[in-house]
Amino acid sequence: MSTLAAAIEFATRAHAGRIGEDGDPEIFHSMRVMLRLQDELERQTAILHDVIEDGGKTPEDLRAAGFTEEVIEAVQTLTGRPNESYDAYIQRVIQVPLATRVKQADVAEHASVVSKMAVNDEQISRMGNYQRARATLAAALRSF
Repeated sequence: MSTLAAAIEFATRAHAGRIGEDGDPEIFHSMRVMLRLQDELERQTAILHDVIEDGGKTPEDLRAAGFTEEVIEAVQTLTGRPNESYDAYIQRVIQVPLATRVKQADVAEHASVVSKMAVNDEQISRMGNYQRARATLAAALRSF
């Protein structure tokens, strides 16, 4: 089984050279999400949550690196799919408790970043998505 340190190294390599929407290295976003969580598997999932969607990695890469199937399933669940609406994505995420806990931290982090950006129609829409997601994720976590 891989460790949190291994997950940080894996994600750092996957996001090397990428800059986030806030101007920071992309890995900083994953680190900020990770730091919102306490559990080892939650933190591994958080640091890895964008490596498939944005970092070009595959579930097979995660397996080869020794991550548990629980972490891999959660990372795959947190990976957006083509033509999937945000609301449908959230409904899919809440089927997996580990993914739900990590997504709650991810939404909080994204909302924090977006709230500091200039207000425009895209940011208003994103904040609406985050508000709906927060309510849905919180309700799901109460039911687990």
